[in-house]
Amino acid sequence: MLQTVGTPILRVDAKNKLKGKALYAADISFPDMLRLKVLRSSVPRARIEGIDASKALALPGVKGVFTAQDIPGTNRAGPRVKDEYLLCENEVNVIGDPIALVAATSEEVALEAIRHIQVHLEELPPVFTIEEAMDPKAPAIHEGGNIVKVRTIRHGDADQALNTADIVIFNTYRTQTIEHAYLEPEAAVASYHDGKLTVWAPSKYINADHIELSAILNLDPQDLRLILSTVGGYFGGKSGVCPSYYCALATYLTGQPSKMVYTREESFICSTKRHPYIIEHTLGARQDGRLVAARIKILADVGAYSGFSPSVVSRSAVHASGPYDIPNVLVNAYCIHTNNSNAGAIRGFGVPQMAIAYETQMDLLAERVEMDPIEIRRLNYMKKGSYTITGQRLENSVGLEKTCHEVRQYLEKTGQRWRYSDGQYHYGLGVASMFYGIGSTGIPNPAEVRFSCEKDSTIHLFAGVCDGGQGAATILSQIGAESIGVPIERLRFAGTDTDVTPDSGTSTASRLTYVVGRAVFEGGKELRNRFIHYAAHLLQCKEQAVRFENSEFFTDTREIIITLDELFENAVKEGVSFQSTGYFDPDTTHLDPDSGQGVPYGTYAFATQVALAKVDRDTGQIEMVKVIAAHDVGQSINPNTVEAQIQGGVVMGVGYGTMENVVTHQGKILNPDFQEYLIPTAMDIPEIQTIIVEDPEPSGPYGAKGVGEPALIPTAPAILNAVARATGCQFFEIPLTAETVWTAMKEGERK
Repeated sequence: MLQTVGTPILRVDAKNKLKGKALYAADISFPDMLRLKVLRSSVPRARIEGIDASKALALPGVKGVFTAQDIPGTNRAGPRVKDEYLLCENEVNVIGDPIALVAATSEEVALEAIRHIQVHLEELPPVFTIEEAMDPKAPAIHEGGNIVKVRTIRHGDADQALNTADIVIFNTYRTQTIEHAYLEPEAAVASYHDGKLTVWAPSKYINADHIELSAILNLDPQDLRLILSTVGGYFGGKSGVCPSYYCALATYLTGQPSKMVYTREESFICSTKRHPYIIEHTLGARQDGRLVAARIKILADVGAYSGFSPSVVSRSAVHASGPYDIPNVLVNAYCIHTNNSNAGAIRGFGVPQMAIAYETQMDLLAERVEMDPIEIRRLNYMKKGSYTITGQRLENSVGLEKTCHEVRQYLEKTGQRWRYSDGQYHYGLGVASMFYGIGSTGIPNPAEVRFSCEKDSTIHLFAGVCDGGQGAATILSQIGAESIGVPIERLRFAGTDTDVTPDSGTSTASRLTYVVGRAVFEGGKELRNRFIHYAAHLLQCKEQAVRFENSEFFTDTREIIITLDELFENAVKEGVSFQSTGYFDPDTTHLDPDSGQGVPYGTYAFATQVALAKVDRDTGQIEMVKVIAAHDVGQSINPNTVEAQIQGGVVMGVGYGTMENVVTHQGKILNPDFQEYLIPTAMDIPEIQTIIVEDPEPSGPYGAKGVGEPALIPTAPAILNAVARATGCQFFEIPLTAETVWTAMKEGERK
């Protein structure tokens, strides 16, 4: 009987946040602290001919103007390809590229100094579209050209199967660029502390930052310490070149504390975005609706620098055909360099774009064969025993059909119709399913955690992860308490600190509950065994005879009972300490570079969502009325947190499908603020009915998987299908604005 797992407890960080005690990076200050600003490129592509900072350095309060020549170590950064500059050396490739760093006694002085730096640039011809960049005559942004083939997946013979298919549906889909839109802009503080250069910053993977910064500063990692501040949202961002890098550099060069906080406009310009895609999708089926083949081409605008793009686009390829059992699939995925904003990791990591295509194709197929949109999906779903397009056999925890069944039951219970009108408004239901690999794609994905105990009977859990609001600290604490067998009140979760916490891996890919949680489970079991071993010594019996329940140790006779507190008291007297380590790395393999075959993930999450859309027939305005979201999470560790993740994912999906769009012209972002970049408000959020499906994953902690990213993926395609059904018009591009929908309806009326 589980005591803590499955319980909707209050988040462990809730009280500090509610009381305003949680320290964000912008809240941290030191005496004599310098303020930093970066001079950034205002043109998308140019050669740097010279930089003159003499006038800026002459200003009172300016303590330094630093360029690429001042960087003591390497000047290249990037999570996958080291092609991004901390400060540009010979050229700039995107508006916002960093050229010079100013350190001054105040932000006002730093901004004034920026205006006094003279940069001589020779502008070069830029490229702004995928089509432009793919032209053989286009300027090459990097050596080797603008087109980087990332992943090919061959499963069966797609071309042959399409030639003999009864039905072939081909469409081209386009998705837009979107911003993370986290509440807290990027920020950092650096200072020498206890003899070490110490940086406080939000980051999704502070251990990777630690390694990269050590190389940039040419500093022994032992002399550099990074501490995770409270994170005000990240959604895949807040990594790589950002304020923590500049603060570390400035403090290293000046010896003074430094601080940097991006403005909202700077955050928009400098942060990575969701990749805009062009997807050419061909789907083949038999007359009875059974899928036989898919051929898919993915073109991703990655911007000027690679960042996480190779990994993002590789994941897109693996998920390109959706959660369907298709015997013949060919996928070719490409990264296309342009001089647009850099794209990178953002919730869903390349799968939301693919879901737009494959779920719209499924609805079009349902229409062609005159089949219910839910039933055609059920006919083709992957099940236990199915093979993914990478050749991985699904052995356990395939709750896809269960999610579909739950949604179907809800619709039947409420008597919801697929399409109807009430005069002014058209209503339509849209369905979408998805699957999502948990963890990094086809690479080692280990996590390590550590437990230790204090004299006051407190158990500390050290896990180097980022909790950006998703509740990671709470979930891991619940798993830890359950595996040890103690109330969660005894546990203290230690925030990420490179001097204290082990490297638990990146806080992405929905891996925290599954991968890090399993490491916590293993470490907790080991600590429990150490307690029992010592209790056997105190009870003078064999370990096998010791029982540990309700924080008490005893044998079957119960003649002597030792409480956990008494155990700790005796341990202190005898000089005994309790520590343990937990480790887990999912059983995966690399994908074959030619065929894409392999085992990229240890497990998969599944979901089905249905959206009810209301469309004004005169204006095209969309109102989302309801979303029913059924998600297979393996095992719900904390139902409140799971529900919150699903609700948050649906809200982001509403934004992705209907309004969010980074508008650019000649590489310049035209809407770098929340007045013009629209995100859903309370007025835009539909009623959300969450349904938690539990199909346990044996390799997960207590059967748990992940839900953070999967919660977002089906929403936008469900909305597209709902609006299509409501209006009778088909859409192949997002976001679905009122203008887009109105134009389509008028064109439909004209035809």
